[in-house]
Amino acid sequence: MNTEKDQNKALNKADVSKSALKFEYGFNSVNGIVKKQYYLHEIPNIKDKCDVWNVLPIVYVRQFTGFKDKNGIEIYEGDWISSAPGYCSYVKFKDGAFLSIYSHPEDGEELLITDLHLPYVEIVGSVYDND
Repeated sequence: MNTEKDQNKALNKADVSKSALKFEYGFNSVNGIVKKQYYLHEIPNIKDKCDVWNVLPIVYVRQFTGFKDKNGIEIYEGDWISSAPGYCSYVKFKDGAFLSIYSHPEDGEELLITDLHLPYVEIVGSVYDND
């Protein structure tokens, strides 16, 4: 028999699963990229929620990995990250997982983002930055 406590647990799990999938939309403006983040459950009504949806062109859409860097900044697909001095990689979603892909041509190593020492990882840029 389902108790109220069991139903609340089920609702909490549903809330967690809704909030776990988050996307960032980048819109092109004369002042640079305007970034807007939305959870998966918000996307069906995105035109009502996003004040620039019909005004600015979309440059990119990228997914939140579920992890934050050492400064508490959310890590998204397409971010450049540094896990140690001299080691820089970018985050890519491939084959159902987020990978850290090192840019060094000799290494070309791909690691699951969960295999990194996340307390030391820092975002240093994005593949969408114009710098």
